[in-house]
Amino acid sequence: MRKVILAIFIVALGTVSIPAPMMARAAAQERTLADQGAVMARLLDAGLQIQTALGSLFSSQFIEPDASARLWRDTLRARRPEIDQTLAVIRQASVEIQGLRASGNELSDRQINSFVDTLSEQADTAEAMLVSLIEVSDSLEAGERGAVDRGIEALIHGPVLMMDGQALSLRTQAAMFPPGQSQQHLAYASAALTEGVSFKLKALNGLVPQRQARDEIRSRAESIAANVEEGLAALEREILTGTTDVEQAALIDRLVPLKREAFILVQQGENLLIRAF
Repeated sequence: MRKVILAIFIVALGTVSIPAPMMARAAAQERTLADQGAVMARLLDAGLQIQTALGSLFSSQFIEPDASARLWRDTLRARRPEIDQTLAVIRQASVEIQGLRASGNELSDRQINSFVDTLSEQADTAEAMLVSLIEVSDSLEAGERGAVDRGIEALIHGPVLMMDGQALSLRTQAAMFPPGQSQQHLAYASAALTEGVSFKLKALNGLVPQRQARDEIRSRAESIAANVEEGLAALEREILTGTTDVEQAALIDRLVPLKREAFILVQQGENLLIRAF
């Protein structure tokens, strides 16, 4: 079961990273294609650095929450270099992200800054979780057995906070698009997947009742299925409609396969969610 939840978590993170830059680029008609592409490429790279670093650290079972204080100490001691390295990557990426914030108020600027805010929130949450683990490690080395409780809290609440923040950001971004656009459906589907992961994590750790989590996950799965179906249909209409603008046509051609891949990822996440309860 834990492997299934981890797979959902990874799919959700990957899915969240795809819609935001695509939606920002698709809506940015005021920027030149070259300028916008350069900014979004750098933002996407910074976001992937964060996700890759976290994925590497937590790709295997970190530690069972009910492990002894000694096992917590030994595990954190052995993995301290990884934790420190991950924290350094996240802090560097965070500086890069903030440096790419747009100063204007055009639609493209607002879209880019929305992506900046999403990535910054993710980076801040991840940093706080890793700092907590480092503090727990130091306390255990000093013989403070009670520090285990803080470590458990960090491992439980960190991913939940990250999921909830990402879902809220995705729903905010979705509301900025006209109803019926493929970008909007993709954002809503990704938000529903992220919320489903969050509820499963909360249920696993006793933060919400299992029955409530099942109902919430079922509701999110239905939302994902509907938005994927409607979003793919909208994408086909957008392809047929096309545009007379050469630059925009080139941009759309590059975004279409990425959008299709994103919808596939969301569907995979929906299937994993259904298996998880």
